[in-house]
Amino acid sequence: MSSYVDNELYERLKAFAADSTRLGRSDFGSLRTEVESLILHEARLLDDGRHREWLDLLTEEAVYWIPLSRFDDPATTWSLAFDDRRRIEDRVAWLGTGKVHGQSPPSRTHRSLAGVEVWPIDDETCRSRCSFICDEYRPDRHRRWSGTVDYRLVRRPATQTGLGDWRIAWKIIVLIDAEGPQENLTIIL
Repeated sequence: MSSYVDNELYERLKAFAADSTRLGRSDFGSLRTEVESLILHEARLLDDGRHREWLDLLTEEAVYWIPLSRFDDPATTWSLAFDDRRRIEDRVAWLGTGKVHGQSPPSRTHRSLAGVEVWPIDDETCRSRCSFICDEYRPDRHRRWSGTVDYRLVRRPATQTGLGDWRIAWKIIVLIDAEGPQENLTIIL
């Protein structure tokens, strides 16, 4: 299977991330309610360590990207993470082994989300942005990440879960201190 990660995708991601500084007022109607429900559910799944269920929220061509700067070009600059669906699945499988040195015992995390905004792109796609704080506790330390998360969401058929009909196509995490020293991320932000 050939990868869907190509120069066109890199250009689209770069433009999407940069556009977040030029967005106008967001949609505060029913679309925001649906999207906020999805994003809060995603945070709960990650905090509960339910990574396989989290995968169900992602499209088959999902991208998980943590750039050093919102204006980076993912094709030419370093990133803290740049994972396609295959790598995301590898990360989840790795965490599920219980044999990850940096996750023994597993981290306890708590995500706080605020300021969910939503902008329709077309009938099938929207973008969302929120601020986040993710606390991680391990027996030897407490760490905190904060920043913004930009999502590109696409519609899917309604599910039995009642979570609406959106899936995560892109998740772009912009940490406020991304250009500073970072420890190895053994959790999914």
